[in-house]
Amino acid sequence: MPKKRRTSPRLRVVPPQAPTPPTFEALVMQAETAYRAHDWDTMGRVMEQLGGYPETKRVEAGADIQKAYFALASWYWREQAEEYRDELHDAGLKSLSIYGATLDASERVLEAMIWEVSHRCGDWAGAPEPTTHEVCTWFLTKIREAMQDALGEAEARFRAARDATIPTGTSEAD
Repeated sequence: MPKKRRTSPRLRVVPPQAPTPPTFEALVMQAETAYRAHDWDTMGRVMEQLGGYPETKRVEAGADIQKAYFALASWYWREQAEEYRDELHDAGLKSLSIYGATLDASERVLEAMIWEVSHRCGDWAGAPEPTTHEVCTWFLTKIREAMQDALGEAEARFRAARDATIPTGTSEAD
């Protein structure tokens, strides 16, 4: 008689239950904590999560937690709008500064080049006349040098102006 093989009982694998999503009230409390700490990354993440809750779509009478949510949402979006406005203002200042520096550099270079060419083309006694190629090469070299200098100066002025507008005791990340 053949021996019966003994098999072990099969274990049924039960997948772990998905964690329950946080309640609307818990998320509003997290948003409030993040707002008080000026933690805008966390605040943005929590506000994004809150957007999927039906409580954000309609207002129920006497729902204080909804009032708190709408107040936090308005403060958060006001803060975001101010940050974007400041970034646009900084970008505008930077472009104006660079444009002004470019114009100043162009004026200086042209004046210097005209002065130099007038000296090189006959004002210097006994100096050989430069060729057109030499003059053009010299012009291009001087223009490049002046533009690089002007852009470097504009960047330095922009950084100094930006740093002067940041209050002491805070950082740019705030």
